[in-house]
Amino acid sequence: MKRSDLIRLLNKETVRYNLTWDNIKDDCDRAIIQINGLLGANFPKLSSRLLNNDSEYVDRVDGIDVPIIKDDYFYSIIIPFVSMEVLARDEEFTTVFSKHQQDLMQGKFQMFSNEFNHIPDKYKRTRVEGVLFPSNNKGK
Repeated sequence: MKRSDLIRLLNKETVRYNLTWDNIKDDCDRAIIQINGLLGANFPKLSSRLLNNDSEYVDRVDGIDVPIIKDDYFYSIIIPFVSMEVLARDEEFTTVFSKHQQDLMQGKFQMFSNEFNHIPDKYKRTRVEGVLFPSNNKGK
């Protein structure tokens, strides 16, 4: 996801705001801090990677750009988190805030259960064994 896409989506989510990168970069960094706390990871701040509108949150591996986190988590964690932060600075946010709060909690749970055991060593804060989740959801 490009920085310009993130800004466009956040403007769509927050409806009546005209957000710029300067308005949201600190909120975006706090979203990554939330993800790092959730996973015990050390992913870099978005502001250190999204330096212009065409920048993406990627690492270069063998000459190929590889996303640091999946775009799914931009939609399920970063966008709801930043939207909540933006709306919390306004008095008329209650309904939309509640929706994003629910989306954020669901997104964080999904990310934890899918990604906890798959953090690249490069981004692990400390050596952890992880929690194993079954590959199916049959409730066994």
